[in-house]
Amino acid sequence: MGPLNWRSLNRTLARVYLRQRQYAQALRHAERALHPRTPTDPPLTTIEQALRLVQQSQVLLAPGRTAAARPMLRQAQHIADSQQVPPFSFAGHCQLHAAWARYYAATGKSRG
Repeated sequence: MGPLNWRSLNRTLARVYLRQRQYAQALRHAERALHPRTPTDPPLTTIEQALRLVQQSQVLLAPGRTAAARPMLRQAQHIADSQQVPPFSFAGHCQLHAAWARYYAATGKSRG
C-alpha cells in the first residue's frame, strides 16, 4: 500500500470511527494519518499537515477534550494563515472554521 493510500485509509477510518463515537479508535487513525508508514514514504506537505491537525482536533472536540484540541487548532490556523490555505483544499476538506466554532461552543468562549 502506497503512502497516499495509507494516509487516506487512516483518514477515512478516523471519520468512520468518529461518526460511530468510538473516539479512541478515531484518534488512533487520525494520528496515524499524520505520520508516514515507512521511512521511505514522503513527509506530509504543509497543507496536508494542517488538514490532519484539523481532523485530529475534531476527534478530540467530539468527546469534549477542548484543552487537547486547542494547540492543534492553533497550529493548523498558523499554517493556514502563513500558507494562505482556503477553508477547503483540493487535498481534502479542511474544516478549520467549523472546528474553531465547535471549540468555542464547547468552551463557552468567544473568539474575541
